[in-house]
Amino acid sequence: MDASVQRPVGRVIGVDYPAPVVDAGAALKAAKDRMYGLRKTEKAREEASDVQERHGSRKSGLPPSTRGRATQARRKPPSQKTSSIQGELFE
Repeated sequence: MDASVQRPVGRVIGVDYPAPVVDAGAALKAAKDRMYGLRKTEKAREEASDVQERHGSRKSGLPPSTRGRATQARRKPPSQKTSSIQGELFE
C-alpha cells in the first residue's frame, strides 16, 4: 500500500505493520536471471531434449527437429536402473 492508503485505514507500514523483509521486485529479477542462466547450460538443454523425446507428441505430424543432432550423438544413453520390485514384475 502506498502512504495515501495507509493513513486512512490506520495502518502505517514500518510502524503498525512490519516493513517487507525482501524487496519483491529485486528478488523476482534475481530469480528470473538465475533461472535464465541455468536454462542456457548444456546440461539443461540435454535434459529438455530427453524430456521432449520421451514425452513429446508423436501425433503432431511434424518431422523430428534437426536442432541438437550433434548433441544427441554425444549423449549417453539413459541408465537402465530399476528397483528390485520392478525387476521382479517385468522379468
